Amino acid sequence: IPDYEVLSGPGEESEESLPADPDVKNYTYTFVDGALYYRKDSRMYRQEVGNTVLDRIRGMDEIRRCTRHLIDIQLNGCSEGELKTAQGELNTIYDKYTKKYGTITSQGNSRAFRDDEDYPLLCSLENVDEEGTVTKADMFTKQTIRARETAERVETAVEALNLSVCEYNGVNIPYMLEIYEPDISGQQSKAGPAPAGEAMLSEETKEELRREKLLEELQGIIFL
Repeated sequence: IPDYEVLSGPGEESEESLPADPDVKNYTYTFVDGALYYRKDSRMYRQEVGNTVLDRIRGMDEIRRCTRHLIDIQLNGCSEGELKTAQGELNTIYDKYTKKYGTITSQGNSRAFRDDEDYPLLCSLENVDEEGTVTKADMFTKQTIRARETAERVETAVEALNLSVCEYNGVNIPYMLEIYEPDISGQQSKAGPAPAGEAMLSEETKEELRREKLLEELQGIIFL
């Protein structure tokens, strides 16, 4: 059997399938109890492939895991030691794999893993020149990603909105109120006098006033 022969294509529905694991990216391979599955939307379908293809996919899945880990720790501001350790692990796994199966961009590996959504990510680990010579990309030896910087406090409602869109891809009002403090001094009179014996408004009332003020300041910019 050629090492690229796949006996059932990725994503083909079969009798054996599982509910999709939310931690598994759509249109990617994964292993469950040693068996190969391919996620397609809300289900993961069992895949039957030749032994060599299975070993290739297993190896590239491990390279993917190391690459994702290296990306995540850089985004979260890792130390130099943490970076070197993660790069060392990626180098070791990559070298062991390519010694046996060739480069990630080779034909055999492409045929085995090209239906995986993360295959382009793995290909980015290699530089291929005009003559076809393959070398390792900078990720193996250098810090290639800047740590994500999250503001703890902003001065305007619009700045809070911009950060909300960046962090949550939408309007997240609780988050915006964590990083922005609307001036509710003019709003407090609307709440009426505090009950007898209470010198200040309750936290619940203040929170509602902050929310109202935030929405007022963003009127015409955000919509229900």
